[in-house]
Amino acid sequence: MATSKVFLYMQHDTVFCWNADDILYLRKELRIVGQLEGCLASLPRQLNLCGRPLRLMNEEAHFLLKNNYCELLSCSDLASPPTKQSADNFKEIQNRAFEEQRLLVKEEKMQQILRAGEKILEGKRRKLNKEAAKSGNEPPPLTLEQAVDEEIRRIPELTQANALVQIFTEHPVLDCEKLAPISWDYPSSENDKIRATVYGDLWAKGFYITGGEKFGGDFLVYPGDPVRFHAKYIAICLPFEGLLTPFQIAVHARVAVSVNKKVLLCTVNSDSRVIYKYLEWLDAKREKMSQETIK
Repeated sequence: MATSKVFLYMQHDTVFCWNADDILYLRKELRIVGQLEGCLASLPRQLNLCGRPLRLMNEEAHFLLKNNYCELLSCSDLASPPTKQSADNFKEIQNRAFEEQRLLVKEEKMQQILRAGEKILEGKRRKLNKEAAKSGNEPPPLTLEQAVDEEIRRIPELTQANALVQIFTEHPVLDCEKLAPISWDYPSSENDKIRATVYGDLWAKGFYITGGEKFGGDFLVYPGDPVRFHAKYIAICLPFEGLLTPFQIAVHARVAVSVNKKVLLCTVNSDSRVIYKYLEWLDAKREKMSQETIK
């Protein structure tokens, strides 16, 4: 669990969080959901379950920075090809990991042989007896220690081709001295300012918020963690004096009804206060726009 500021990293105008403890802290303590985008080493070539890094929406990152929960960093090393020293350091890490793996594999094989020592001894004696019977000689004596030592000497060495490959979820040789705080000009446009303000207000009311693009909105608003709850609202951010045509209202309302949600129209007035209105059906043929208190 994070006890100090969470470090966020800007790469190609996108904000990421790489540390697993930080990701857990953001979700459990700050209700920041984000979107996992990394490939799981145990489940490659699929998109249903993803791992680190966590990609944050601009509104999420802005909220965290504005409230001093996080620090936004950039690293020059990540924007340029690795130096020879970085490549050598990485190779050393790989070699060290391989050597540790080689010793662990050999130790595990030895333990397996020791656990099966009696069976190994029985099998070897049976083989010696058969050979002695064919030659007419007495079988040579064989102790448990001799049988086990013989099998241990036959353990093959682990090769690089058969070793497991570690997939790093954080930069293993990142030079912390090259990490530098950066300034971010988000929100810059009027629409960005409305979205950021609406996000912060919904967060303050206790909701979990994720992106709403797949339902034609700006945000999906959840009464609890999205793992346990369905979204209650499809939030659409509008300019204070913006207009929606009847066609747009019908489109948003029909989409919301088909997925059992409400359309939440959000805007910010001249006093920077967020105003909400929602759409719901009165019957099969009529819609109504009414005021609801968002609690």
